[in-house]
Amino acid sequence: ATGVTDGAGFSAKISGGGIGSIFGANLAAAITWAPATPLPTTLGGTIVTMNGVAVPLFYVSPQQINFQVPWLLLASPTATLTVTTAASTSPSITVSLSSAAPGIFTINTANSSSQGAIQIANTAIFAAPAGAIPGATSRPATTGDLLTIFCSGLGAVSNTPASGVAAGGSLSNVQAPVSVTIGGRSAPVLFAGLAPGFVGLYQVNVTFPAGVAPGNTVPVIVTTANLNSNAATIAVQ
Repeated sequence: ATGVTDGAGFSAKISGGGIGSIFGANLAAAITWAPATPLPTTLGGTIVTMNGVAVPLFYVSPQQINFQVPWLLLASPTATLTVTTAASTSPSITVSLSSAAPGIFTINTANSSSQGAIQIANTAIFAAPAGAIPGATSRPATTGDLLTIFCSGLGAVSNTPASGVAAGGSLSNVQAPVSVTIGGRSAPVLFAGLAPGFVGLYQVNVTFPAGVAPGNTVPVIVTTANLNSNAATIAVQ
């Protein structure tokens, strides 16, 4: 019953439209990724239902499933969830839902388990210590940089796509106010909404503020609907 979480910050609550994770045993016969969008509702023989509705699936494996919480559950306080495979159907559990469940995606590095999936805007460069992420380019952030923070669970948006369908060319803006702090300093938010071309993924674009103390694990927190995300970290010089 504690194995259903937000897919980014792994909090106990999830939100309609966002990305969730299920942890358990015998959840699928093998590892299978969704081949394309729109996301399928059956993947590797596994089906997940919430309140009887099959949900879009990103990934299934014997121990973990990643899925999109259907948009229609945004107004629901709870939902009943089951996992069905070719072998059997799990006992149903009740999961808590919220109008928002902000979480920042993180990347494990050799020196940190909380490094944020946070990039210098309009680049593929992560705001992390140089060389910290194998196979990726990274550098510390500095005053005046524009940063893109990748999140889940920021709640209702304009131009809401169908569940399982990627956000399109028309921007889908988060409806509730969104704020960001970096190292305790307020970072001006330029955009908060769905990341175009992705399912259930939000991005928040901010201007890196002056006065942030340098370091390799400076905390970043996204707040919406009076709820704080997990504290992901970036490198600052």
